[in-house]
Amino acid sequence: MTTNRFRSSGSGAVSDLTPVEVERVSERVESHRGTVAPSRRLLVVAANQILPTLMVPLMQGTGMSDFAVELPTDMQVAAHWLATRTFDAYLFEESSLALLDGLPSAARARIERRSIVVTLLESAHRSAMTCASCIPLSRLTRFSLEHSLGQVIRRHPPAPAVTAERSEVYDVLLRLARLDLGSHQDLERSLRPLTEAAAETLGVGRTSVWMLREDPKRLVCLDLFDQAAGTHANGIEVPADACPAYCIALSDHRILSIADALHDERTRELVPIYLRDAGIGALLDAPIYLDGRVAGLFCHAHLGAARRWTADEERLGATFADYAQLVLVAHQQRTAQHALAARDLELAQAQKMEALGRLASGVAHDFNNLLTVISGRMQMLVRTATRDQANDTDPIMTACERARDLVQQLMSFARKGSDSATWVNVDTVVTEVANMLERTIGPAIEVVCSLQAKSAVIYGDAGEIQRALLNLGINARDAMPDGGRLVFSTRNTCLEAGAAHRLRVGVRSEFVEISVTDTGTGMSDEVKRQVLEPFFTTKEAGKGTGLGLACVNTCARNHSGHLEFTSDVGLGTSFRLFLPLSAGAAQAGQSRSRTAIAPAGIGSIVVVDDDDQVRATVARMLVFLGYRVHACSDGWQAIDHVGKHRDEIDLVLLDLVMPELGGRDCMRALRLIRSTIPILIMTGSVPEQALEDCRSVVAIVRKPFVMSELAQAVAAAMSPRS
Repeated sequence: MTTNRFRSSGSGAVSDLTPVEVERVSERVESHRGTVAPSRRLLVVAANQILPTLMVPLMQGTGMSDFAVELPTDMQVAAHWLATRTFDAYLFEESSLALLDGLPSAARARIERRSIVVTLLESAHRSAMTCASCIPLSRLTRFSLEHSLGQVIRRHPPAPAVTAERSEVYDVLLRLARLDLGSHQDLERSLRPLTEAAAETLGVGRTSVWMLREDPKRLVCLDLFDQAAGTHANGIEVPADACPAYCIALSDHRILSIADALHDERTRELVPIYLRDAGIGALLDAPIYLDGRVAGLFCHAHLGAARRWTADEERLGATFADYAQLVLVAHQQRTAQHALAARDLELAQAQKMEALGRLASGVAHDFNNLLTVISGRMQMLVRTATRDQANDTDPIMTACERARDLVQQLMSFARKGSDSATWVNVDTVVTEVANMLERTIGPAIEVVCSLQAKSAVIYGDAGEIQRALLNLGINARDAMPDGGRLVFSTRNTCLEAGAAHRLRVGVRSEFVEISVTDTGTGMSDEVKRQVLEPFFTTKEAGKGTGLGLACVNTCARNHSGHLEFTSDVGLGTSFRLFLPLSAGAAQAGQSRSRTAIAPAGIGSIVVVDDDDQVRATVARMLVFLGYRVHACSDGWQAIDHVGKHRDEIDLVLLDLVMPELGGRDCMRALRLIRSTIPILIMTGSVPEQALEDCRSVVAIVRKPFVMSELAQAVAAAMSPRS
């Protein structure tokens, strides 16, 4: 195998000498010089019309075997080489000396001391006088050129071990070290300067960074740089079980140097699934370590024929893998910091919600007491009013019901924990959320409800569904800064086969589909890939935790349901929440009737409430229903009265929140006086956990209640239990 001493770089014609002629010249020279590789480097810089003349003595000279001749394709490449590379000697055509004008003085002096200038005239220009030697073109022979080169080499021994290529490598590595590669939020973008630098430095067609993923085990490309096209790609996947020999070799070596990738045993499995189609002939792959294990690899792919990698190239490939490791570690740290910050925000939000819950509970207690008085008095008036009077009282009753619903919604949203699972009418929940958003997101956004579900009853957590829909509504609002249309709709449907298989339900299983559609800005493909991930947000710092849509997805899973979405930039977004229908409970969520028949009753009831107006109103409602009533303003009075008339009392109607002696303590004392005495708790704002302590031994009615609800609750509490 002969060594080609004549090399060119760049694009375009080298000169009047074609590549075939250069190869022939090289073969001719080497046939006389043997196969010893040149130890010195000579840079030839000349205009195209002069270069053929200069090449004649270079091809003829017997003392030229020690020199590898470098031929830049044009003056721009020559200027770049002069500034970035180091040579043992230089051969200039006189006009080319102008390229030295832009160099630092020290670099220029070094080049001039090693330069031979070929002048067109017998006398040299003064710019050539500072060089080592000048030869008129008419006197240029192989003897004069060999003599001048010999003088240069004797005066200036060969350059140090840091070659031109190594100098360029050091420059690239220094440039990378100065970059904050891990600063970009997008990992793929952080890797791009690295893959570009590796392709340029090693002169390969493709460079890429791959990560090893689990479930299923596979190699996933984070960034692939195609040097010829200048483009980046990602997302390519290669199953790990399709290339076990390669994976084992990667884990056993610091660098995997494969000269012939198409026939090497370690990569033969990759030929049909990746290498052949990509046109890859050789691979230089280095594993990337995270937490002491192989987590990925940096791949340098040479396109075309086989290529034998040098030791310096192998070390450089491992260095780029180390840089990639730094980028990945920085990304992990940044992700952990963002997660920690998001958890801090979530904790602060939870604390605020807890405080809001306590505040809302206290306000709701007083508000419900007021509504109990207003609605109770109005119901008694309605039952005795004329038709004209009833028409006047209807708006008041409607306002009372809306106020009650508003208090319940505020309480539900203030509670961050899960409510008890029960039968839920989805249409009712959607209507409540839509009404709340309509009052809060501003007039620029039109909120529309389209309830098309014939059956909308599910078994689940109404509060969690409300919070999920509220999150979707708030996101839709943020996507429509200039206004738009927000549509809530429901319908009955069945899941597609893929989604049904994942949920392990039949394709004919019925679901209620809740869709939330906006006419906002929409999402890009990149955002859509990450939108359901916890802590991912496109909002400014401090304006979003990235947990809203993750909570919506969690809500779907908690209800054995499914979440889908579609989005187009500029056209809007539609989220579809699928919840499984439940058989039975057809009356769940039906609205209460203020005119429902209230069963009349007989018996003696003790009403215990610290609010004078509530106590008087409830007592009057019970008297209206036919009961005998004794009213007590606190728990102590109730205990005293029950103690005196223990066998005459049929029911105690007890408020749970009272000063001095609370409802639960009063209930225990009454049970000591008479263990079987019926007790009906009335409350409107006590947390679910507090009520759980009472459910097993008493009945509960929530304030504010309509007369029919009170009558039914009293009758049920007084009826004998089996």
